[in-house]
Amino acid sequence: MGKKRVTLDYDSWAEKAIITTDRKGQEWNYTNFIKVINDTGLLKKIKSIAEVGGADGYNLSQIVKESCAIEVTNYELAKPHVEKGRAEHPEIKFVQGDFMKIDAEPVDLIMFSDVVEHVEDDEKFMEKCARCGRYGLFKIPVEDAYYIKLQIVAGRRVPPGPNHPSGHIRDYTYGGAIALVGKYFEVLAVEYPDYTEVTPKNTFFGKMHAFMFGASRRISSGLCSALFGGPIFVLCKSRLYNEG
Repeated sequence: MGKKRVTLDYDSWAEKAIITTDRKGQEWNYTNFIKVINDTGLLKKIKSIAEVGGADGYNLSQIVKESCAIEVTNYELAKPHVEKGRAEHPEIKFVQGDFMKIDAEPVDLIMFSDVVEHVEDDEKFMEKCARCGRYGLFKIPVEDAYYIKLQIVAGRRVPPGPNHPSGHIRDYTYGGAIALVGKYFEVLAVEYPDYTEVTPKNTFFGKMHAFMFGASRRISSGLCSALFGGPIFVLCKSRLYNEG
């Protein structure tokens, strides 16, 4: 945790991402966002939502359909995503730029998906999220895991840092991710879903990976995350929220 340097050209990365977007993966994302918040009834109470780094706004647009929000904002750094999102999702206000440099309005719910591993200072980023949002809804990848380390050693995966193809400059354990959120939010619920639902299983290796993940997850989420990693979805309540 702490400050690290970002080197990825996000406009160029976004242009490629738009072409290769996995809609099945996006649907899996918002399904798990809904799952972690649904039992609380919050979606029917919140009037304003902001997403940080929400790309073209697809996930946000789907979550808005489940809510009563009338003010919806996406803070997105990459111009190609903003242009695509404005054309496809007029119900969302797109603000292009670095969230850390924007005077963001307070909202009932602030969310992000696979963002905190990209930012230069994760603690300052989480602190700002906590000051802007009464509640938080976050997806954080757990990538400090044995299976992922083995992939790095085997040359099948790039470690976090300046050469990471998607701009990941740090990784987290399950406990480390929860601890980071817990500094600025009260953690209300955590969902650790089976990410192998959206990974290829057309090879022996893919089938074995899915089997081992499922078996260890049935024993313990802690054991499974330490072995295989995978994303967690966190619902939380800010300790710092200021309505302004």
